[in-house]
Amino acid sequence: MNRGEWITFGFILLANLYADHFANHLPSFLLSPYQVYLALFLPLLLYFSLSVPQAWEILTARYLQDWRGLLGFVALLVGLAWVACPPSFEGSDPTPGPALIQGVLAPLSKIALYLSAPAVFSFIAVRAERPRLRLFLFSLTLLWFWLPMEMNWLPQLQVPPDQKIQVNLVRFLALDLGLFLLLYIWKIERVGFHFNWKLSDLGLVVKFYLLLALSLAPLSLLLDFTHLELTRQSLPESLLALLGIYVLVAIPEEFLFRGILQNYLEFRLGLHRGWLLASCIFGLTHLNNPPAPNLRYLLLATLAGLAYGRVYQKTRCLTASALTHALTNWTWLILFKG
Repeated sequence: MNRGEWITFGFILLANLYADHFANHLPSFLLSPYQVYLALFLPLLLYFSLSVPQAWEILTARYLQDWRGLLGFVALLVGLAWVACPPSFEGSDPTPGPALIQGVLAPLSKIALYLSAPAVFSFIAVRAERPRLRLFLFSLTLLWFWLPMEMNWLPQLQVPPDQKIQVNLVRFLALDLGLFLLLYIWKIERVGFHFNWKLSDLGLVVKFYLLLALSLAPLSLLLDFTHLELTRQSLPESLLALLGIYVLVAIPEEFLFRGILQNYLEFRLGLHRGWLLASCIFGLTHLNNPPAPNLRYLLLATLAGLAYGRVYQKTRCLTASALTHALTNWTWLILFKG
């Protein structure tokens, strides 16, 4: 095993501890320990294991290339949503009747449609001979994943229920599917979803994190974007928040904006212009944050995107740029409010 595989194995062990902790510390009237463990651990196991291409390339070649294998993979993800859904959807009732349809079956149908469509698009696209059709289906796949999340059209399936720190399981299942489709069906190259970090990679992470902390913090205070307010958390809570930001926010955003978008724009426009345009687009996606249009957020996010993009450009490792991203967000969470 190389360094990256050991780190991946460590993340899987942490995921197991995290799922086991919540599975055994929830009131009995909520999800059973078995449901909580499956709903938390299996998506995390898929997520981290997708960073090990040797195993997934063999699995994809043998079982997941045809439509039955792809839909079977989707069915597994929908099944995980079903395991967690009865107490999690507001007003759900597992007894037969209209309440069951409205509270469980209708949200599950939306999740099934949301996850099935990109698999169908990808299956058609990889067999299409016309480049324009492939590009259209690729764009449609990305839009299908992103737009319902951005517009909050999807059911909110929070696991574990009634806890301070929760995972939106629907978003997480979509991330698992998106990583799988783009890495192993579309076979996009040079994305950099791995944990095989070099010391030089970590050095760049620290360098650009300090650069952002020393530049964006004063600028955000000067713009009256935020103000100093220390969040009181225990050390375990603080570290869990950092890990949650890294896994649930930073890596997904870096996968989209650096691994996919910047990667493509650099190929089409060159390294410098591709990096600049991807960073500007990253900033623009923060424009709709309240109070919209949020020009201060746009400026700060664009500057942060430039730093994340430079780390990605120098390392070709989106988990490294995501670490800079997570440390920056975590610092804002701990020290600032607004």
